[in-house]
Amino acid sequence: MTRFVHLTDLHVSHPDAADAGRIPDTAGALRKAIEIVNAMDPQPDFVVASGDLPNLGAAPSYRLLAEILEQLQAPLIPGHVAGRIDDAGFAFLERALTRHETVAKLIVMHHPPRIDREGLPWASIDMASTERLAEMLAGKNIAGILSGHIHINLFSHWHGIPVVTNIGLNSSGDVLERRDLRIVEGTAMGLCDWRDSGLSVVFVPLSPAGQELGIIDRARLEAFR
Repeated sequence: MTRFVHLTDLHVSHPDAADAGRIPDTAGALRKAIEIVNAMDPQPDFVVASGDLPNLGAAPSYRLLAEILEQLQAPLIPGHVAGRIDDAGFAFLERALTRHETVAKLIVMHHPPRIDREGLPWASIDMASTERLAEMLAGKNIAGILSGHIHINLFSHWHGIPVVTNIGLNSSGDVLERRDLRIVEGTAMGLCDWRDSGLSVVFVPLSPAGQELGIIDRARLEAFR
């Protein structure tokens, strides 16, 4: 089994960056997530970050992001993609899919594919990229797709492929608001287990902080039949 952590939508912004849309202490949210990951026993095999790492492209924010990520003990795998996949991106993916063809592939992309044709365009890669991606992945051994961008914990099946998005480290979207985008408090990361039988993901809430209501000890849990 391979265990790893999925982080997304960090939106780190340096206080000195000219970022009018900066949400307070995104750097603190990342530091908290790293503290939690570093305390895991055993350590995850790696951590993958699926996009929106700095909030804007300001150099101070990238430097701050790199400084914080240096504290991470597990290996970090960053990735990036915009709202479409260009020819170079598809060429890279095609080469990756042909390596070790019997090994299941895990795809990490910031915007998920367009699962709902009537969905809002901003929430996914465009329809042309979605259709081309579906054609390229057809018949391939794909364990799943990890994404972010929409700030919602969501699991979908897309042409038989699990697509998992998580809230990320910035804010959450109100899933019951169907007209507008209502932004509410809430951050999370994904704790992923990749077994021979497939991919499992549990969403780990980071904020608001959960208050402990009680503990059922391990001996009692193992006694339940």
